[in-house]
Amino acid sequence: MLRAVTRVTSRRSFVSSVLLTRTWENDSVAELRKELKSRGLPVSGNKAHLILRIQEHDNARTLNALRDPPVARPLSTPAAPAGVAPGIPPAPPPRPAPQDFFTVALPDLWLPIPETPVQI
Repeated sequence: MLRAVTRVTSRRSFVSSVLLTRTWENDSVAELRKELKSRGLPVSGNKAHLILRIQEHDNARTLNALRDPPVARPLSTPAAPAGVAPGIPPAPPPRPAPQDFFTVALPDLWLPIPETPVQI
């Protein structure tokens, strides 16, 4: 059985960007310049400046993702009215409770327990 493979592209949320933060100190200057070029950032400077520029770009992208809420896509089908789930029949109306259901006599526990009379 074959499945169609689709590539899902989405923006990172704050949590995923924190978890996926990469340490750039172990990369070479050539690799850092390649990363900066792929992001459209200037590639001049020493290794420390290149790393700082990449980190600032990541932070700015994270802050923009937090400020801009995701855009809702239009629905392909009309929305169901509130309280109605599509494909599920509506629940029957609730039955009224019996009248004697709510009449409950509770004993008064402050009074002494009456003793049953004993015939002598």
